[in-house]
Amino acid sequence: VKGTVTRIEPYGAFVDLDPPPGSDHPRPFRGLCHVSALRPPEEGRVEHPSDVLSPEERVTVLVLEVIGPDDPEGRGQYRIRLSLAAVDPKTG
Repeated sequence: VKGTVTRIEPYGAFVDLDPPPGSDHPRPFRGLCHVSALRPPEEGRVEHPSDVLSPEERVTVLVLEVIGPDDPEGRGQYRIRLSLAAVDPKTG
C-alpha cells in the first residue's frame, strides 16, 4: 500500500495510506510503522525513524494488522500496524 509519512516520533512513523480507487472515505487511514519495522534486521537497527524517513515522504508499506476498537489493544479506536521492512524493494 502506498502512503505519505505524516509524523515522525522516536518510536516510529505515522503514515497516511492512499485510499483505494473509488473510495469516498472523507479522510485517509493512518497507520504506525514501528521503529523496529523500518528496516530488515540484517540491515541493522534504526536508532531514530528520521534516520530513514522524512515527513511528506512517499513510501510503500505492508499492512501487518488492523486492530478494531473493540479489541483491548485498540483502546476504542482502529489501529493499523505497518511495516516498511517487509516490503520487497524490487517489487514493492
